[in-house]
Amino acid sequence: MANPSLALELFRKGYDTQRIADYFSIREEEALELVSEARSAALRLPSPYPIHPDAKPTGWPKGQIAYAGRN
Repeated sequence: MANPSLALELFRKGYDTQRIADYFSIREEEALELVSEARSAALRLPSPYPIHPDAKPTGWPKGQIAYAGRN
């Protein structure tokens, strides 16, 4: 499994995304996503990759609060 923080560290040391991809044995697109996600997390910014509209929802639906006694 590729480590996003290591990918960002390698990128900051001058590795390009293709070399990072080779290091982790993943596609270059995945390496770019790792670097971008790690950079956003480090800067406390939202992810540059939006959630796919067909993704399965997790957690509670919007507008509903979980608490005991809810009808």
